[in-house]
Amino acid sequence: MDGTQRVNGGETLSGGACHLDGSVRNLASIGIPTEHVFRMASRTPAERIGIHTIGRIQAGFEANLAAWDGTLRCRFTLVGGKVCE
Repeated sequence: MDGTQRVNGGETLSGGACHLDGSVRNLASIGIPTEHVFRMASRTPAERIGIHTIGRIQAGFEANLAAWDGTLRCRFTLVGGKVCE
């Protein structure tokens, strides 16, 4: 694999591909405050698709969380109250 993403496996390059943790680091690296970056990676997408019970730490919301280290690497997640590494 040459590191590119192509549409339907053909010759056309897709617009881009990046895992969410890479996007978090990229945005922080250009000076966007981490509290905004994490909101963009959690609450904003949930609200955009009409899901209002995820994306923030608040009573009544699902307790699915990601734990990040100081280098903005996701160390583990909690899904349904269980640790997923």
